[in-house]
Amino acid sequence: MTDKTANVLTESHKGGFYIRQRYVIAVLGFFGLFNVACMRHNLNLAIVVMVNNTAHNHTEAGTFHWNSKDQGLLLGSYFYGYAAGNLIGGWMASKYGFRNVYGITIFLSAIFTVATPLAAHTNFYLAVVCRALVGLFHGGVFPAMNYAFSNWAPPFEVSILSSIAASGITVGLLVIFPLVGMILEFLNWEAVFYITGGVAIFGDIFFFIFASDSPSNNKWISEREKLYIKKCIGNKEAYSKPKSTPWKSIFTSKCVWGLFACHSADAFVQNLVAVILPTYLSEVFYFDVTQSGLVMVLPFLMQGVVIVIGSQITDFLRRKRLITTTRIRKINSSISLLISGLCLVITGSRLYVYSP
Repeated sequence: MTDKTANVLTESHKGGFYIRQRYVIAVLGFFGLFNVACMRHNLNLAIVVMVNNTAHNHTEAGTFHWNSKDQGLLLGSYFYGYAAGNLIGGWMASKYGFRNVYGITIFLSAIFTVATPLAAHTNFYLAVVCRALVGLFHGGVFPAMNYAFSNWAPPFEVSILSSIAASGITVGLLVIFPLVGMILEFLNWEAVFYITGGVAIFGDIFFFIFASDSPSNNKWISEREKLYIKKCIGNKEAYSKPKSTPWKSIFTSKCVWGLFACHSADAFVQNLVAVILPTYLSEVFYFDVTQSGLVMVLPFLMQGVVIVIGSQITDFLRRKRLITTTRIRKINSSISLLISGLCLVITGSRLYVYSP
């Protein structure tokens, strides 16, 4: 290695302002996942005023006469599509590139979000199909983002870069519930879908301008940063791809099933709170949409704080070699699931005590 190359690999940028492009990718991921969160959860609070029998605190009854079974189907239809999208998202990203999969899936989901009011007015099951398609396209977003960091993130920056992107979901949850409450207060429920879908389409334009699949095809990156990332993660193009996917090894892996269990538990808690709680607060405690929106902010506000602080602590411990990556991930997962599960049990108990 020459002295010039060694100097490049320090990744110092002297003599001018420079934004590291791997952090640009993380920020683009943040805004993409922010829009995903808004489109995913816009219905959860809007349905309170859409449906006649849930509009307890409004002078006008809701537009639709959907029973609880219909409401459950509509709220759950997103996740039917989302589960299917997760299975193919990573494969599509590896085949067609992170930029295409991430950008196109968010764009298409935004189109179906904007179309949801028309679908709901036309036919209930058409609205279900719209929500399922939104979920289907969103299912490819997270696997595509993970694939992007495999090309962009140096090993000791994985936690911080991924946490920047992932915090878009948390910030989206912090914004969407109060925002929907204000939109319902001053506009109408249809505007909820037009605004969230429109913002996603607008943001997607910037994504396609600045995003790229890897450092090698990024027109904004410096040669210094490109060499630094290549040195840290190696030349992935030089690796030979497996001839076939080792499905047997995947499905018989204890690690895979352990991750599956953790993600399933985490998704259950988060979606139970985000999807069901607004309707519960309205039907049981007769909260109006503004009150429900403010209550919904609290758990996700704390989640955002923990994500930022936790990722910094995790990377610090790994850099100092005070703990192994595997062990810190086990500790983080165990603490998060234990505390969130305990809080959910306590919350359910208190709600039961005070319910009419």
